This record gives sequence, C-alpha cells and structure tokens, in this order.
Amino acid sequence: MFPSKSIGQSQYGPAIASHAGGIWISGVMNNQALWYANGSNTAFAQTTTNVNTEIAAEGPALADFADVLHLVFPDKASGKLVHLQFNDTTATWGQRLILNFTTSGPPALTVFDGALVLAYMNSTESNRLYVAQWDPVVGWSPPYDLGGGPLSWGTPSLYALGSQIYILFPANNNGRQVLAMTATEVNGTWFSTTAPNESTAYGTSATSYGNSSAAMAFQSNNGKGQLLVHFYDGTSWAQSHEDTTQTTKHTPAITVLDGIANCIFTSHDDDSSVLWVQRVVSNFPLSSWMEHLSGTLLLSQLSIPGTHDSASVTRFPFTATQELSVSDQLNIGIRFLDLRCKLEDNILQMYHGGVPLGITLQQILAQIYAFLVSSSTEGIVVSVKQERDPANSTITFEAALLQLINDQSQFWNISTTMPQLQDIRGRIQLVRRYSQGTIGINASSWGDNTTFTTPFSNGALVVEDVYDYDFSPLLDAVVASKTGFFLGALAAAQADPVSTNWYISFSSAANTPFNQPETLAVGGESLLPLGFVTGINDRALVYLNSLVVESAPHPRVGTVIMDFVDTPDGGALVEAIVSLNG
Repeated sequence: MFPSKSIGQSQYGPAIASHAGGIWISGVMNNQALWYANGSNTAFAQTTTNVNTEIAAEGPALADFADVLHLVFPDKASGKLVHLQFNDTTATWGQRLILNFTTSGPPALTVFDGALVLAYMNSTESNRLYVAQWDPVVGWSPPYDLGGGPLSWGTPSLYALGSQIYILFPANNNGRQVLAMTATEVNGTWFSTTAPNESTAYGTSATSYGNSSAAMAFQSNNGKGQLLVHFYDGTSWAQSHEDTTQTTKHTPAITVLDGIANCIFTSHDDDSSVLWVQRVVSNFPLSSWMEHLSGTLLLSQLSIPGTHDSASVTRFPFTATQELSVSDQLNIGIRFLDLRCKLEDNILQMYHGGVPLGITLQQILAQIYAFLVSSSTEGIVVSVKQERDPANSTITFEAALLQLINDQSQFWNISTTMPQLQDIRGRIQLVRRYSQGTIGINASSWGDNTTFTTPFSNGALVVEDVYDYDFSPLLDAVVASKTGFFLGALAAAQADPVSTNWYISFSSAANTPFNQPETLAVGGESLLPLGFVTGINDRALVYLNSLVVESAPHPRVGTVIMDFVDTPDGGALVEAIVSLNG
C-alpha cells in the first residue's frame, strides 16, 4: 500500500466511487452536513463541498450508473434514505428523492444487469437486509429481503462479477463473521456462497475490477481498528488478508480506478480525518503497458485501445465523445488517437464535424509530447483527418501539419510502412486520413459508414466504421446493430492469420436527433420499448472479458476505438484490451 494521504473529515464511514475518469468521495462533517470531493489516483481537491444543505444520519454510498454519479444516504430529518444525482455540467446535486426505506446504518450501492442496486439494513426489523434496484425509466423497485431476510451487524457491501451479484455482510452476533450471498437476479433467489474468512468490527466495503477480480476492505474485529483488505482472484478468496498498516475508526470504502485500488477511511482518533491508501492491482501499469511487450511486434499484431474523436471533450451533448482530456486518456492506456482538424487562418483547429472544439492541434500535440517524455517505452498512433475545407488560409492542410511535425520531429514517425513497436517507442506514428501528400500510413481512401479494406505499403487497414444511425428512433435496435458490427470485427481480427492486416474497429455511432453518443456508449432510457438499454461499452466489456479468461496466448482484437472510454468501471475497457497482448 502507498502511504496514507489526508483528504477531509468524516464522523461516519466515507463513500468512494469512480466517475468521469476520476475518484469521488463523500463523508459527513461533525455537524452532520454531507460533503463530497473529487480527484484522481494521484491527488484530491484540497477542499470539500457541501451536498446542498443535506444533513445525514449516517455514512453515504456512491456509485456511477450510466455515467451519472448517484449518492444515497440516511436523512437525519426523515429517517429515510435519500437518493441524489450529480449533474456534471452544472456541478450540482439534484433530482432529490426520498425513499420509503428506513435504515440503521450506511447503505451500499453497485451496478448490475442494467440497474443501480441498493442494499441496506432495516432498523425496524433487527437489521434485516434488503435490496432494491433503480433505473431512470422504472424508478425504484419495492425492497426485497433476499428471499429470507438475513440479519446484519453492520454495513453491507455489494459488487458484481459477470452474471452474478454478491452481497457481503457481518453476521448479526458477537463473532461478526463475514457472510456472502449471491444471485443472478436482484429480486430472485439468493444463495449463500463462499466469503473471505474474516470477521469485522462493523461492516464491509467491496468492489469488483478487471474481468473477474474483487476486493473487500474492512476494520478488524480485535479492538485495534486495523484496516485490512482481502482480495478475490477470479477463482477464490486469498488465504489471508493484506494489512495496510493503517487503523480506522469506521468502515472503510474501496474502489478501483485504472488498475489502482483506492481505499479511504477515517483516522482512529477523535479527529476522524479521512485518509487514503492505494495499491496497484493490475498486472501492469496501464500508463506504461507497452513496456512489457516485445519491440519486434508489428502494430497490427497488437490489441490497442483507442478513442474516437479523441479531442471532443465538450458540453455540447451531440458533439461530446469523451470525458477525459487527451493527457488523461494516455495515462489510462489509450494508444490510438483519432484527431480531426480544420485549417483556419493557417492554424489547425480541432473539430468534430462542423463544431469547433476550442483547442488547436498544436495544444493536443503538446499533451502527447509531454506524455512521451515521461513514458518513452510507449508509442502513440495518431490518425489525422481533415474536417471541412480550409478557411482564410494561405497554406495547405498538409503544409500546416508538416510545420507542426518538423517543429518536434524527434517525436514523429512518418514512415508509410507498418512499423514494429520498437520503431515508435517514444514517438507518434502518423495515419493520414487526408488526400494531400505522401507522409504516414496512407488511409486517405477511408470509406464512409461502412466496413472496408484499404492496402498500404506493407499491409492493409481492415476497418469497421459503421456509424450512421441518424433518424433511427429505437435505442435498443441501434445499440444492438452497432454492437453486432463492432464485435463481428473483433472476431474477424482474431480469426485472420495475416499478421499485416491491421484491424481498426469503431464502437462509436451517431443517432441524431434521438440519442447522444454518450447514451449509445454507456446506456440510457428507452421509451419504445420502455426500459433501460445497456450501452455498447458494457456489452463490449462482457465480450472482451470473456476473451481475457481464456488461456494465453490471446488472439489480437486489433485497434479498438471507443467513446467515453472511462465507462464502465474506470479503465476496465482499456485493461481488458491491453490484457489480450499475451
């Protein structure tokens, strides 16, 4: 574990979740005021912000569902649970809903099977455990007692792995042994299952990560307040826990972002400072995953995560395709960037279609150069596409690009042939999606809204870029169709024995005016048929994780281009793709 770092103060156990490419936490001040803060794997905001004027009776729970941050907490005034949602655009909490659920302790949240799932103890029934689920179309379901109403001593925790949801909780006796139950449907039959061989002073916090792993954080039941973490490797719980060497006054909270487990907890003293420890749980740092690969591999032989319209971080809903800056994308393991520019006044401006993004290509390249300086084992593929005709310019599109390349030529590989990884470590391989000039890998004959193969010097690009679903009103049909094209392309990449065929597959789609790119990627509500539709990213993650669990060596899936790449589960998509290189 890394050394602890101080964040704020909370008189109850804090909550933690990954959202919008970062880490979000919430706690309760001494005056019962509810607060939140956000940051990254390396730093949090130095100040906390009150959640409106909310007054909490116990600790909160946080979870990201369909790229929206949700908070549930026991309200001091009503004694009921309150549900809030965070608006990233306005940075405000809203859609306040008082649930008819009474609890004597902190709740737990997770996401499972296209729904937000809540677990809580009913304070009027001897701490009987209940679960309920929510989606934006149906709202909250009635509470369900897991088929038999187990009793819990303290805070339960929820996590999901594949088609199973799990609940961990301390037995309602002095031994407080951790118990576990699992189900395939929230309101279905719950069965007892193997739990980590632990007992806890009050409660548990759990999270899943990767394709089949999980972690449980808890406070020791020996009066010492030790902060302990127990890990599940996809097959079984470890024989023993790991000791963080920290002590905590309340139940800790744990989440994983970009291959790093983050655990927050309150100091074991009267101050109740919120502290933070970390541990790497990925088999490799996502920020430097290429370091571990042979330099003689062709780019076409790799499984490479990438982003569609990589610079389109904007508040315009039908234009936004990413939440993370290019710098942050690189840090979580993205190695293919799709950059689209329009030449205006002799300057290459970033565009998405006809919409300016308020940033220049030179500024984007500066972020890439800074990353390569600190990560010289990595190589970046940059696809440059010309958007619209030049305006008020006296030079050509390629002349403007060449000027930028020549200014920092040490970072560029503009060869027209398929490179080996060693050829581009610390450099950028150009893929040219414009017709002028001869530099870079030639992709100027890129097809529109189709799948196609286009040859270049010593290989061929095999591209799936079906995207146009404009004026198709049925969200489920659009997502299903696009997912079919996308996963079909990944399967074709695995089956193709020709190593110089470079598969580039886009999961992105346009569905104007009915659904934003974010809805297609992360899921959203459908009015016909009525219900919540799981997004392309979740469906892709299920498929990719099914490949990861197979024995190595894994077949390549090629270069995988995605929208809102940090959803679901932080860097889960990136990690799954990278894991296939071996």
